[in-house]
Amino acid sequence: MTDGPSVPPRIRPGWVWGIFLFYLVTAGWAILARVLIWVDLYQAPEEQLAILRNQSIGSVFFGFALAGLSLTAATMLWLLRRLAFTLFVAATALTICSTVWQMFSGGPLDQLMSQSTLILIVMLFSLLGGWAISLAICMYAWKLRQQGVLQ
Repeated sequence: MTDGPSVPPRIRPGWVWGIFLFYLVTAGWAILARVLIWVDLYQAPEEQLAILRNQSIGSVFFGFALAGLSLTAATMLWLLRRLAFTLFVAATALTICSTVWQMFSGGPLDQLMSQSTLILIVMLFSLLGGWAISLAICMYAWKLRQQGVLQ
């Protein structure tokens, strides 16, 4: 016998699984790539490696923190926690601000994009596409929060 009505199990929507796995792979790869660059095991053109190696320690740690924040947001979404929405918004805003700052302050993105017009176009397309995906995930987390799926 139970003391009260049983609560139906919470089922994770398919998109929650997809978003979680996407962030697990991308954040994991970002961290692994940075470590491989640091220990000289990453194969890339030397001029690109030089740009990445010349980043400040603060910039590198900020990148790790941002990857960690994104992975935490995805984990909170997977756990169906309301905090997921706030963390996704914070990660998206910090990512956009960091990218814009790097583009106009002589950071690695500015240096990479100044190499050729093709790289500039590809990078801008990639950035805008990534931001659109991040904003869509924020809106999805908001929708789940409003529907009471996120507790």
